[in-house]
Amino acid sequence: MVLSSAGKKWKDFKSTLTRHHILPFINEEEKLRQPPELYKFIEKTDWDAFVASRLSEQFECVHAEQA
Repeated sequence: MVLSSAGKKWKDFKSTLTRHHILPFINEEEKLRQPPELYKFIEKTDWDAFVASRLSEQFECVHAEQA
């Protein structure tokens, strides 16, 4: 149950980052260069990889199917 709960929280966190900090600024590269101020613990390299994954064609297809 603990791992299941942690997995759900991790998924929710990634979803929140995507919905609030990436998708609204999809055409504003400057705003996507740094992690949000609220999440200072996110390393720049991790943020860059996460943003790249969320802007990929594969993610766009999955996102469109689930919307």
